[in-house]
Amino acid sequence: MNITSHCVVGLTWTLKDSLGDTLDILDEPVEFMVGGQDLLAVIEQALQGHEPGARVDLNIEPEDGFGDYDEQQVFLESRQHFPPELEEGMTFDGHAMPAGCSPDIPSQGLYTVTEIYPEHVV
Repeated sequence: MNITSHCVVGLTWTLKDSLGDTLDILDEPVEFMVGGQDLLAVIEQALQGHEPGARVDLNIEPEDGFGDYDEQQVFLESRQHFPPELEEGMTFDGHAMPAGCSPDIPSQGLYTVTEIYPEHVV
């Protein structure tokens, strides 16, 4: 059975930057529904017609993904505003940022913790 819209697929991946450096590896499959708006459109299009177990290599341009890097979307916040169990990679909804965080953080967006320091969080 080939992948079509409304199929549930299990994906693993290796994410690399434009220099070929590995940014993320996922070995255990995560399930997504093709056509369920869980995946970037460019990924859904690339999966169409493939058989289970197929390997698909993609080069995703910023405009097809999450856009270009924008240093104005990087925020340095006080560590005390975040829970003790905070880990790099955790994501916060802009509408639900911890109390005390900067009011300059736009509420429409998702923010990922990229670095944790004793006094600050990036």
